[in-house]
Amino acid sequence: MAVVALVLLGILVWAVLWLPRHRGGAVRAALAQVLALFLTTSLSLLLVGLVLNRDNGWYTNWSDLPGTVPGSSTTHYTRGAHTRPAKPAELVTGRATALQAAPASNHALPGFNAHATGGQYLTVTIAGDASGIKQPALVWLPPSYASHPDRFYPVILGFHGIPGSPSAYHEKFDIGTTLTSLTAAKQLREAIVVVPTTFVPGNDSECVDGTTGPNPAPWETYVDTDVRNWVRTNLRTVDSPDAWATVGYSAGGFCAAMLPVRHPDHYSHGMVMSGYFAPEWTAHQQYLPTGDKSYDLTTIVGTHRPKAALWAYAARDDKQAMTALAGFTKAVRPPTTMETQTQQTGGHRWDVWLQGLPLGLQWLGTTDAQFAWRAA
Repeated sequence: MAVVALVLLGILVWAVLWLPRHRGGAVRAALAQVLALFLTTSLSLLLVGLVLNRDNGWYTNWSDLPGTVPGSSTTHYTRGAHTRPAKPAELVTGRATALQAAPASNHALPGFNAHATGGQYLTVTIAGDASGIKQPALVWLPPSYASHPDRFYPVILGFHGIPGSPSAYHEKFDIGTTLTSLTAAKQLREAIVVVPTTFVPGNDSECVDGTTGPNPAPWETYVDTDVRNWVRTNLRTVDSPDAWATVGYSAGGFCAAMLPVRHPDHYSHGMVMSGYFAPEWTAHQQYLPTGDKSYDLTTIVGTHRPKAALWAYAARDDKQAMTALAGFTKAVRPPTTMETQTQQTGGHRWDVWLQGLPLGLQWLGTTDAQFAWRAA
């Protein structure tokens, strides 16, 4: 980066100080100006990219640029590693409420297709009475949801990064297709996915109930109370913490870890991809007082030992994620459990998370009886 900055400075000096005094002929002057413009623009863009990459850790070396990520991963079992469930839980059936029984006429589920056979994505709006927050969310309903009105499903709450939006779970991950494939392979049962908006422009919420900083808002209350109540009210869900899991990448990875750790009575499992375990605020967007440990997950698992099962995935050259993971893992004691998988390279980017998501869902299907595959 320093080399690029020095070269750019040299070209600017050449273009501003030397070139006007040594123009030569008209053609030569024009070509020199075009060359100067091209070089300064290209190097400026390269320098901006390098600065952003340094701050975000997208690529750790030049060999990452083609976008190829080693496929091999290494599994590490930590203290309190899981014993696999003896057998999958029974599929849950029952009588739906009037609202749950008529999704096609439920105004909270716009676009619901009663004849969908391959699953369906919906874009909904979740307004929170407890938090006062109102944001769009993405919903995935599994293939049997429309055709089996008496069946109730486990739930996965997904969390996007910053910048980002819920649509990443459709447009990038296509989590519905991944879930359907794993179900067909008898590795996971059908599940509902709900991805709320948790980061909006200018508000690095970190999914916490903010108390200070610019425009603090109760985002944890929004997710854990308002979103959760909306899901339970409008969709046919299994009402047990073992039937609720979280998943998130990057900043959303913190949210995915925070909810099972702080609310093990609501969520039993969490999948963290390239995440961290204490809020990492964007500059000038700190929403808790300095020194506040209420969301320091390492401190919480070390002192309270919640009954929560976590899985983490990261590239080993993602230094920030690996440092956070190492510190957190040292604090884990039963009944908290932690399982990690890593890949050799990849940095902090989508290639890593696209590879990690199916692995995390497979882990969920083997460690949680409510998500384990069972014949319908």
